[in-house]
Amino acid sequence: MKNLKSTVLITILLVSVGTINAQTSSIDNAYILVKYNITSMLDTNNRTKITKDIMGLEISKTGSRYYSVYDEERAKEAAEFKKNPTKINMDEASLRNLLSKMGKPLKIYKDYLSGQTISIDRIASNWYNFKEDTPSFDWEILTDTSRIINQVCQKAVCKFKGREYEAWFAQEINVSEGPWKFNGLPGLILKISDSRKEYSFEAIAVEKIDYPIAPKLVNAQQVSKEKFLALYQQYIKDPIGFTFDGSGQKNPGFKAKDAFVPHNPIELTDK
Repeated sequence: MKNLKSTVLITILLVSVGTINAQTSSIDNAYILVKYNITSMLDTNNRTKITKDIMGLEISKTGSRYYSVYDEERAKEAAEFKKNPTKINMDEASLRNLLSKMGKPLKIYKDYLSGQTISIDRIASNWYNFKEDTPSFDWEILTDTSRIINQVCQKAVCKFKGREYEAWFAQEINVSEGPWKFNGLPGLILKISDSRKEYSFEAIAVEKIDYPIAPKLVNAQQVSKEKFLALYQQYIKDPIGFTFDGSGQKNPGFKAKDAFVPHNPIELTDK
């Protein structure tokens, strides 16, 4: 029974990263890595349940990449296991600990030259990517200051797609960047949260680096943002009944209307 449980856990570990391959990235070497503690409330009916992750933001002169540190660590473990399945001795407790840090599959690439943002995300076991114009934020910069990881930060506020945000940015780090899609301030955003207390991002480290930004996925299906959101809505309504073959077709062999996927998107409105 113990071996069976371990096999199931390993299968989960491999399935979640089994479709990832790489291609050459056109973005140059990153010179800053920012790590953020993030918290998100995915189920507004259970406001005590908070999802946590550590996100990385790699910044170069021509673009950036935003990703889950937990997810990348797990992907590396899975890749090593696929190469040498008999050489990795991981007990059930270790596997469960690894899977407890599932991390968000979402990856966001901002291309400064084209002014576009590419989001790569997973629905069930299928990967999708979509492009959009890098969003603009109508910031109001205030005089308040605070210190975050030894950086003097200034306060700014804005409204964006149904949420009100309070941000703290460091002018001395002269990069108009931030976690997720946030950008547009005269300095690096080190902390930002929404007024509903449902999403929060706070920097825990800023490191100097010099390596290429990791490449994009080549086998993620390219769709429009509208199509991706429509597929996700279908998944939320019937997560087990809907198995995706890349086009959102339903597998009639599954029926489970009682399944529940907590859903509280960071973008509440289209505008």
